[in-house]
Amino acid sequence: VASILNKKTGWQVRVHTKAGNLTVEWPENGRLKLTSTANIVAEGNYLEA
Repeated sequence: VASILNKKTGWQVRVHTKAGNLTVEWPENGRLKLTSTANIVAEGNYLEA
C-alpha cells in the first residue's frame, strides 16, 4: 500500500513472501483487494455435546 501511495508501483502489485505470493490490487477510488492461495493445514472431526 505504501508503494502505491508513494507512486513507486502501479495499482496492482505482486508480493513474494515465505508463505507464498500475494497480489495486492487497489483500484483508484476503490477498495483494497488481497488475493492469494489457501492451503489446508489441518483436518479433523469434533464431537457434538
